[in-house]
Amino acid sequence: MNSRNSRSKKPLLVSLSATCALLLAGGGYVAAVAAAPPIKPTFAEAEGALAPIHHDDTQAHEMVLAKPKPTAVGFAEQDTVWSNDDTAYPLASISKLITVLVCLDAAPLDPDLSTWGTYTWTEADRERQEAFIADEGVAFPMPVGTEIPLTDLFTLIFLPSANDMVTAYAYTVFDSNDAFVTAVHAWAEKNGLDSIEFREPSGMDEGNKASPSDLVRVGRIALKDPVITQFITQESAYVEGAGYVENTNPLLGVEQGILGIKTGRSLSAGFNLLVAQERTSNGRSYEQISATMGRGSLRERADSGREMLGELDKLPLSVAPLQAGELLGTLTDWSGATIEVTAADAATEVTLLPGESVTREGLTVKTPETAENGAAVGTITVSTPAGEEQIDLVTTAPLTQPDLWWRVTHPGDVLFR
Repeated sequence: MNSRNSRSKKPLLVSLSATCALLLAGGGYVAAVAAAPPIKPTFAEAEGALAPIHHDDTQAHEMVLAKPKPTAVGFAEQDTVWSNDDTAYPLASISKLITVLVCLDAAPLDPDLSTWGTYTWTEADRERQEAFIADEGVAFPMPVGTEIPLTDLFTLIFLPSANDMVTAYAYTVFDSNDAFVTAVHAWAEKNGLDSIEFREPSGMDEGNKASPSDLVRVGRIALKDPVITQFITQESAYVEGAGYVENTNPLLGVEQGILGIKTGRSLSAGFNLLVAQERTSNGRSYEQISATMGRGSLRERADSGREMLGELDKLPLSVAPLQAGELLGTLTDWSGATIEVTAADAATEVTLLPGESVTREGLTVKTPETAENGAAVGTITVSTPAGEEQIDLVTTAPLTQPDLWWRVTHPGDVLFR
C-alpha cells in the first residue's frame, strides 16, 4: 500500500516541479521584457528639408544686355557686376573720384572733418587754374597765398567738380604727375580694376579711362570711405570766396535715397553718371549702383541713371526661408506609426539680391522615449545674408511607450531591437 502511494505521487511531484519551473521561467521573462530599455523612435529627414533657396541672377544679366551701351550695374554688398560693354571709355570728371580715393589711400584723412587744416594756394596752382579756364574747365580763381580750408577744397571737388581744386589736392600728396599716375595704376591693380588708365588727376585729359564695370567697383570702394561719403551726399554748400555751389548729380535730392556719387562730361566722353541709391526691404538696407557712360546730353544722362536704378529696384527677391508648420522629418515609433516633425515658428522673411542664397543646415533631432504633442525635439539653422536664425522643431502628436502586454508579446522588438 505504501509503495503504491509512493509510486502514484512521483508523477504529481514531477508535474508540480515542471509547472514551478515554467512559472519561474515565465516570471523571469516578464521581468526581463519589463526591465528592457524603452523603445526609442527613429528619425527620417524629409525630402528637401535642407534644400537651399537661390536667387538666380539671370534677370539682372538680361536686363543690362537690353540697355544702351555702355551700362553696368551692381550692389555695394556684392562682388558681381552686370555689364553690356567691357570697353574702357573716357571718364571726364569721374576721374576726380578716383583721384581722391588714390590720395586718401596714400595719405589717409581723419573722418572727423573738424580736425582738418587748410591749404595755401600757390603760384603753380594759379598757373594750372588759368590753363583749366582756357580749356573751359571748372575753376574758382583766387589770389596766390589764399588759405583754403581743406573741407572747402573737397566740397569744390565733389559738388561743382572743380578741376583746379582736385589737381591742387593731388599734388599735395604726390610730388609729381608721374608719381601720381604710378600710384593710380598701383591702386587699380590692388583693387582688381584692370581697365583703369590714367594720365592726370583732373579728368581734362581724355586718356583717363575705365570700363563701366570698373566704375561700379569704384563706386563700391567710395561708398565704404567715411571721408568721401560726407561730401558726395551734399546737394549744395556755401564756400567762402566761391559762394553757393550745387552738386552736379542730377538725381541727388530728386530721387529718394540717392547717395551720390559722381558725374563727368566732355566732348569725347559724352555725359557720364556713376550713381548710388540706398534701399531697404524686410529690414535689410542695401545700396544699388549704376554706371552709364557716353550719353548724348544732360537729360539723357539723368534719364539713364534714373532708369537703371528703377530696373535695379525690380531685382531683389523677398523670400520666406522657413514656414511655421513646415515638414522637416518624421519620427517612427514602436508601433510603426509616423509622427511629423515640423518647424515651430517661421523664419524671418528676408530679401535676397541676385546671386544670393538662403541655406538650411544643422538639422538636429533628438529621439525621446516619450513626448507630448508639440514637444520640442530639435533645431534647424537658417542662414541668410542678414545672419543666422535657429528655429525649434516640434512633434505633431505624442510619443508613447508600449504597455507590458505588447512588450511580452513582442520579445524581438523589446530585447533585440
